[in-house]
Formats: sequence, C-alpha cells, structure tokens
Amino acid sequence: MLNYIKYLTTERRQRYKLPFGIKLVATLLMILPIVNLLLAAGYTGSHLTQLSQLWGRFGWMGLLLMLSTPFLGAALLVPRRLVWRLFVAYLVIFLAYNLYLAFIYPGPYTIGALLRSIIGFAILFYFLRRDIRQPFMDPAARGFRGNTRSMCTDLQATIANRGSFAVRDLSLRGLYLDGRPVALEPGQSLDLRIGALEETFQTGVVHVSPAGVGLAFRKLKPAQKTALKQLLQKPTKTSALAALLAACWSLAAVLLLTIGLIWGATNC
Repeated sequence: MLNYIKYLTTERRQRYKLPFGIKLVATLLMILPIVNLLLAAGYTGSHLTQLSQLWGRFGWMGLLLMLSTPFLGAALLVPRRLVWRLFVAYLVIFLAYNLYLAFIYPGPYTIGALLRSIIGFAILFYFLRRDIRQPFMDPAARGFRGNTRSMCTDLQATIANRGSFAVRDLSLRGLYLDGRPVALEPGQSLDLRIGALEETFQTGVVHVSPAGVGLAFRKLKPAQKTALKQLLQKPTKTSALAALLAACWSLAAVLLLTIGLIWGATNC
C-alpha cells in the first residue's frame, strides 16, 4: 500500500501535452479562410462586403479547400494517426491544386501562391518535425489514453537476474518493456541496462499488466540524460525508410493529381 501511495505521489507518469507548435498550426488553419479573403480582396481591389465576387474567384475546388481548413485545424487538436494522415492528404491536394492553377493560369498571383505554399509547408515540417511523431505516430508511448501501444524502438533492456526484454517505448521519464518480469508490483525498484549503454539505470515500477511493465527513471544523472537523449534522437532504419517512402508517395500523389486536373481542364 505504501509503495502504491509513493507511486501516485512521485512517480506517476504525466500525460503528454500537445506541443505548442501543433496548437499554433491548428489555430492558423482555423483563421486561414479569413486570411485568404483579405488577400483576395487586396489583390482584386474588392471590398469585403462583396463576398459573392470573392467566393467566385476561388472556384469550387479552391472554395472547398479553403472552407475545410477550420475543421482540419480543429481535428489537429485530437492526437490520432488518422488526423495526421488526413492533414498530409490535405497538403498533397492543396499543393497539386496550386500547381494546377500555376500551370493553367500562369501569373504573379498563382505562381506566388504556389511558391508561398511550398515554402510554408517546408518551414512547417522543419519546425514541427520533432513534435509530429509523439502525439500522432506514437500516441501510447507518450501517455495518450485509448491507444494501443506499438513497438517504436529496437532496443533491449536487461534486468539483473530477470533477463532481457524488448523496449516498446522510451522517454526521459521512463520506458515500457514488452513482456512481464515475474513478481512485480508498483513502487518496486529495479536496476537495468538499456541497449549498449554502459550506464545502469535505477527505475521504479509504475505499471504492471499481462502485456508488459512500465518503469519510471529515478535519480537520473546528467550523463544518463545525455545518453537517453542520444537514443531518442537517433532515427531507426525503419523510421527513415518510412519517411522516405512517405515523401515519395506524397510527391507521386501531387504529380498524379496535377496531371489529372490538367487533363480534365484540357479535355472539357
């Protein structure tokens, strides 16, 4: 009982908070239709009260893309893989549409919109590249409830006199081991080694289930934190290959959508 009280008061793993960058992008998407209207009004010299003329300049496809951004921004606040995939699909369609407009109606406005979207998305992914994976790709590994855990590392943790176990997820606060060492309860202390690291980590049991055990780090030294950060920042071959394949598929989708739009416009 005392061990469980200690777990609740000192070692219980906090839920992961959605990064500020994701919240900022979601907010910008919610107000994007207003920004587009202001830009269109400034470019055409129209007044904002002439909404019908402004809406008409976007066309049905552009209007659909613009009006869907507030819903997409609100959905980004929900950390689910499906939401992130919808967001990537939206970016692909948006780039393809801007490329189509720049090809069919070449001019300063359409080409400028294409360049702004490419530069904007590149900046977006550059600054958010570390914030995307945790809430959207590995939600269970960072404390989001209602998600099934999935293997996100290829590390092994060795517990003295208990054997080696696969590490499902790893953070600076703790780790989750695939498989359950016998006779464990919340609050129990364990010393373990992670991968090829020479350091021995002191941990406490915070969660026990038939599928595995969750451990929280105790009294981490600066050298241990540095070693963990290096492990967390080191991409695996699988994740690098997945990122490359995703980029290739996105580029192929943009080109196919653009070719389809151009073919449809020239044959109508």
